[in-house]
Amino acid sequence: MLVLAAERPATMARAMKRFGIFLFYLVGAIAFGYLALYAYAMLTAPKLTPGEPIRIFRNPDAPKYS
Repeated sequence: MLVLAAERPATMARAMKRFGIFLFYLVGAIAFGYLALYAYAMLTAPKLTPGEPIRIFRNPDAPKYS
């Protein structure tokens, strides 16, 4: 009985450490994915120049409310 009680804190500490490492890698993966999406958006975004009109496409079959 005494041996089982002594092993319990060690296994709990090991499980908490494993969970902490998993959480650390998960946060890192999310951050890396966010940076990859940001880089993709910056590299594929249309280039805007001052004075050039912004083209907004509208469905020609849409009803006119004005």
